[in-house]
Amino acid sequence: NTTIGVIATDAVLTKAQAHRLAQVSHDGLARTINPVHTQFDGDTLFALGTGTAGKSPSMLLLATLAAEVTARAVMGAIRAARGVQSGSMYWPAATEMPRP
Repeated sequence: NTTIGVIATDAVLTKAQAHRLAQVSHDGLARTINPVHTQFDGDTLFALGTGTAGKSPSMLLLATLAAEVTARAVMGAIRAARGVQSGSMYWPAATEMPRP
């Protein structure tokens, strides 16, 4: 399976900073998806800065927030998902599964 996402900020980012932000955002995937980053996955996160804030906070702060919002976005998607019916097959969503 593949997870694709975008991390966007209004901060001013250089190309190198955007690349680093996309890299650390994968930590958010690792917090919420198991297994993650297998040889069959195409997990990809992009990062961009619009620059409208006119300044750039520390990369430590941006990286921490990027991983956190990625994890929250994945959890939100899991909670919003619904099962899929295809012919006689039904694949339930996580929210439809019985709890142990």
